Formats: sequence, structure tokens, C-alpha cells
Amino acid sequence: MKRIYKYARLQLALFFTIPFLRIIEYAYLNANISLPTSVIGDEIWGLLYDISFFAIYSIATLILFLIISLISESLASIVQKTLNTISLVSISSLLIFFAQRGSALDQELVQQSIKESLLVVQNSGSLSLVNILILFLPVLIYLSFDWLISKKMRRQRSLSLILFTLYLAIGITNNIFGAKNYKTYRIQYQLKANKLSFFLHKVIEYKYFSNNELLTKSHISHYQDHVGFEFVSSEFPLLHKNQMNDVLGPFFNQSDQKPNLVYIIVESLSSSMNGSASDYSGMITPFFDSLCAQGLYWSNCLSSSAISFEILPTLVASAPYGKVGFNTIPNLPHHQSIIKILNKAQYYSAFISGSPIYFANQGGLMRAQNTQFIINKFDKKYQRIDNSEKWSWGYSDDVLFRQGLDFVDSLFTPPYINFYVTITTHPPYIFNNSDQYQKEFLNRLSSANLSSKERDFFERNKIMFASFMSFDNELKWFMDEYKKRPEYENTIFIITGDHQGYYEPKNPANHFRVPLVIFSPLIKKPVSFKSVVLQAEITPTIINYLAKNYGVEAPKYVSWMANDMDTVKAFRNKNTYPFIYGNKEIIDIIHNNYYLNGGDLYKLSGPELDLDSITNDSVKTLMNSLLTEFKMINQYVCFDDKIIPDTLYESEFRFDSLLYSFVDTTARLTDETFPFGTKYVFSNDSSLIKFNISFKLKIPEAHYDDLPLLIVSVENPGQKEKIFYDSKELSFLTDKDLTPNTLLNLSVSDIMDLSKIPITDKTIIKVYLYNSHKLDIFYSNFKLSIYQ
Repeated sequence: MKRIYKYARLQLALFFTIPFLRIIEYAYLNANISLPTSVIGDEIWGLLYDISFFAIYSIATLILFLIISLISESLASIVQKTLNTISLVSISSLLIFFAQRGSALDQELVQQSIKESLLVVQNSGSLSLVNILILFLPVLIYLSFDWLISKKMRRQRSLSLILFTLYLAIGITNNIFGAKNYKTYRIQYQLKANKLSFFLHKVIEYKYFSNNELLTKSHISHYQDHVGFEFVSSEFPLLHKNQMNDVLGPFFNQSDQKPNLVYIIVESLSSSMNGSASDYSGMITPFFDSLCAQGLYWSNCLSSSAISFEILPTLVASAPYGKVGFNTIPNLPHHQSIIKILNKAQYYSAFISGSPIYFANQGGLMRAQNTQFIINKFDKKYQRIDNSEKWSWGYSDDVLFRQGLDFVDSLFTPPYINFYVTITTHPPYIFNNSDQYQKEFLNRLSSANLSSKERDFFERNKIMFASFMSFDNELKWFMDEYKKRPEYENTIFIITGDHQGYYEPKNPANHFRVPLVIFSPLIKKPVSFKSVVLQAEITPTIINYLAKNYGVEAPKYVSWMANDMDTVKAFRNKNTYPFIYGNKEIIDIIHNNYYLNGGDLYKLSGPELDLDSITNDSVKTLMNSLLTEFKMINQYVCFDDKIIPDTLYESEFRFDSLLYSFVDTTARLTDETFPFGTKYVFSNDSSLIKFNISFKLKIPEAHYDDLPLLIVSVENPGQKEKIFYDSKELSFLTDKDLTPNTLLNLSVSDIMDLSKIPITDKTIIKVYLYNSHKLDIFYSNFKLSIYQ
């Protein structure tokens, strides 16, 4: 009993610390980020979440305490105090992250490399005096309570045990009977939640409870039916005809030469703060805002992700996401990109990033596009933002643009496509003349027509907005310098943000709302658009514009995630598109007039992408289905290399030559291992083929894993190892359920790329059913057609 009392005393001190944890959290967050009006109520409710977490934690560590106390009670106390200290420091660390990001840390930490994680920690500003105090103040409070209880309640063991038991009862009761409909993506829930419990729960869920639902042909068909493209394959579910619409041509004057393309990807540039349609136009980024008023400007452009990791795959290749980002896929699947296409049109391609190119594997992605010039090290005359020889976010925007123009002068030959990635407006906001910019920003605030709440928000975040003023001045310098160059008159500048800024958006869709401006001396007149466009539409739109006006060869079949940008001036959305958060969760999708965020359905309204909460079960069911189907398709195409056949963009993709046709009208009941099949001998000039397979089948009651498989293999006679092998599950061949003892119509029509397979005049393709468990099956009407 003595050991139990000792343990209760230690944990009672921990429970007494909980209210102070919440007070510290409220004061710290309120001083650093914009909080919802419900924050005080959320923090009070959060006391229950903390008690619940520490109740479970205490029950778990009690066992460890009792085991160690058998050896030494003093050692058991030391170990328990250490564990309590670690838990409090962990919660404080997660609180600091919350204040910097505006959301709680979750599985994102285990999704990136150790090197990237260290870079984030090193440059987060987390070692300030205030943050050190936040880290250790809860520990001091805990140790103070521990001392007081040991002195004042030494002889009141019963009271200690009663209070400790009461805390456990409250925590366990809340765990059992508390609300379970958690909306973990909502800031209100993240404020209530115990930050350590939230982090551990999300990591465990990500690691061990990911959804692995099986992708079927019916899933693919349903998704394709609602996205709106002219899809042509189920093996390559994103593959569709390029409609070759030139939506930009009417806004541009024709040039005698192919235009240069200069992309500027701006860290955290947001439609709510930047651009001529912003409520704060002229206050933060006046030069950028003026460019918006002089070019083609979309205030309702949507990025694909809530942080930076997906901007390059989206902007360069209109690519899907993979599991934790397209860049991170170990062996990138075959895919098209604007760089690959324009390299063939004699464009010079270059990539210049202010941040380290290993971050989010941006260098790896750009190398995979055969980018001709990728900057790895800046000239020695340029210093990194912290002048450090160790970790660094890289180079501020003044250095980025100056180094970039050095290369334009010495290396680049028109026509060219260049990408610039800025970093000044990323935390920790280190840039030249920071104090001066902050003073200037406060001067602008003094003359601005702002509410007291707005003014307080801007003043608390003055260094962040001062960094945007620095970027704006450097962008002006860059554009002024470009005007001095002869190719300026034939250059198109495409400027957008990688995601919205580090503050709470007004609604879920605004996590992704960024400005987009296309500026060029070639533009006939400035136009502002309220229609919703996607960053994933920029590459398809630019490619088709160059194809129609400058003879660039555009692929006739593409796997872009989106097609053409909308050039209707009024507000509307014609897209179906999913979005990915920093923690790699895909819980948002936009579809026509609707937006789904987790379990919440909204209707879109203009002019600033406002969302009205609605109840519509049929629409919600549809959007949930589309989201689930996309996640399965995304996983399949990225990790089974099914985005596009590698040589597709080089081919005409016309399958009008029948190579082989086979029909077997036999109908029979059999338990043979290979019930039916056929083979065809290739000629050695075959590269891209299309095959159609169909048959009727009746299966018995059986475990799913025991069912037959349709096999497509390519092999050379005399060689034991097959050079291509694909097994298709029956569920992939039908839109219906695999009902036993029912005659099913099964079919598949797919494309096969043989260009990188050693084909000879003896190579054969085999198509057959493999009934490995020798089930009694009935089949009939097996048909195979192969086209080239």
C-alpha cells in the first residue's frame, strides 16, 4: 500500500499541474496566432481531455512503477518523475509547434526524413527565451506541487488516494462516455485535445490503421464518370484525351518566337492578404498587387496542398500525391511534365530555389524531369539567410533573384522555362533590414482603415508581414531588371503561392486559396477572374496555348489531374479535385458547387470562395465516394507505375491496327488450374499495344484470396523468367459484386507499354485464367483482341 501511496502522490502533483498547462497554453497561443472566438470554452473543455490522457498514462506507468519498486522504491520514484517531466516537456514542445503552424503536430513528423525534420527544428526559432520558459515552466509547477504534497499531505494518505482516484475516475469516465465524433482537422478540436495524446493517436493511426480498401474496376468507372474527362483506360485510371483547348490564346498578342516562361513560386502567398482583390490590397505587397491589376489574375486559385511539399509536382506535372507526397516516391512512376514536353521543343529548362533542394526532394523531382540546370550552390559572394555553415533554410529572396539573373545573363538561351522558389516569407522570417521593414509596416498600419481586432492581428504578426514587404520589394527589383533585357517583351511570368499563409483561414477551402497572376508584355489587356481555378490546371493550359500558337507538340493523351483553366470572369467552379494537408491526409474535395471537408459539407458561393454549411445526404455520399475512390486510385497509379505509359507522349496513341483476335465459344464446368487462354507472337517493332479481354464466369463460395486470377504475361521462349507479368483480380474486371453461383460478365481493356522490354520476333503474350486452388468454375465466351 505504501508504494501505491507514493505513486498516487507523484501523479496527484501531475494532475494539479493540468489547469496551469491550460492557462499557459491560452496565454502563449493568444500572443502568437489568431484564435477562434470559442477558444476559452475550448481550453476549459480541454481540461477533461488532459485528465483523460493522464489517467490512461498513469494506469500504464503504475505497472512500471510497481515493477521497479520491487528493486528500489527510490529508483521507481526517480523514473516516474523523469517520465512525468518528459511528458510535460513534450506537451510544451507540441504547444510551441502549434503556435508556429497554427495547428497541432501529428503524423507529419514521421512522414519526412530526419534531415528535413532537423532543418525544421533548427530554424523554427524554438530556442528563444520565451520558448525555453514555455518548455520548463510546467515542469517547475509540477515539481513545486510534488514538494508541497510531500510536505503538507505526508500524513493524509487517504486524502491523496481519494483525490488521485477521483482524477482517474473522471478521466476514465470521459474516455468511455465522452463524445467520439472527433473532427481532428478542426482547430477547435485541436485546441481542446491534449497535444501529446493527439500526436500519439495520429501517428499510431497512420502507422497501423491506414485504409487499404481494394480498388476495383467499378471504383475506377464511378470516379471517371464524375470527373468529366474523356478517359480511355482502367489500367491507367487518370489517362484521358487532351481536348487541346486554347483558353489563353485570346488574351495574348502573337509573337514571332516561342515565349520564355518564368515561374515564381512564392512561399505562403495568400489570396486573403495578397493580390488586387484582397481586402488589404496595397498594404502588404503593393507591387505584386499592381501586377495582378496589370495581368491575367485569378483570386480564387487553389493549391493542391496546405504546405509546400506538393507545389512542384502539381505545377510541373499536374501529378497525384502518392502516400506522403509525389516527390517522395522511391522510384517515380512514368509521368508527363511541362519540362519534358518543352525540352523537346528546344526550351532551356532551369530550377533555382532559395531553400535547400533536398527539402521535400525538390531537386530529385526536377532531375527526374531532365531539367537542364538545377542550382545546388549559390555563388560565394551570396550568403545564406543566417550566415551559417550548418543548417539553414537557404537564401533570402534578394539573393535568389540576383543569382537567378546572373544565370540568365551567362547560361540561359531563349526560349527558356525557369522556376524560382522563394523562402523569405517562411518562418523564422530572417531577412535583411528586418527592423526597418517592421517599422515601415507599422507605419502602414497606422494609416490603414482597420478594426481593432485586425490591427491587433497585424501587430502581433508584424515580422511575418514585414517579410512579405521584403519579398515585394525584391520582386519589383527583379521585374525592373528584366525590363532591361531584350527577351523581356517575349516573356510570360507566372506568379503564385505554394499555399496560404501561416494563420487560421476563414474557412476550410481557404487553406488552399492562393492568388495566381500571369503577367506579360504580350497580354492584350488586364483581366480579373473570379472563377475557381487549380494550380494543377496551369501546366495543361500553358502546354495547349503553346501548341495552338507556337507549334509545340502537345500530347494527345494525358494523365493530368486537371485540364484547362476557367476564364469566366464570374464566380463558379467546374472542377472535381481532392486536396492534401501537411500531415498527408486527404479529407477535402471540391466538386462542382460543393466542398467536402472531413465530415462537413458546404456549398460554394462567391466572390471570395465562401462556404455555406448545408445538409444534403446524397451529395455528401457522392463526394465521400469520389474522395475514397481517388485515394485508392492515387495509391495504385503511384506505386504500381500506372500514371501513364512512358512513351505515351511521344506516340500518336491510335490503336487502329488489329494485330490479333481470338474467340472461344466453349462453355464448360471445370476445376483445372488453367481453364482457358491463348497466346500471340509479337513482331519486334511492337511498342504500345491495347488489348481487350472478355469472358463469362461463375464462381463458387470461396475465400476471396482463393479466387482465380486473369494473367497477362510477356515472355521469350526458352527463358525461365517472364519479362512482364500482371495478375488481375476478378473484382477489377466487373462493375458488380462477385456474387457466387451467378454468371458474371468480366472484361478489361488496357494499354501495355513494351518499349523498354526486350522484344524479339519470338516474344509471346499469354492471356489465361489461373485457378490455383482448383475451384469448380463455369466459364464461356473467352475473347481477346490486340491492337497496335
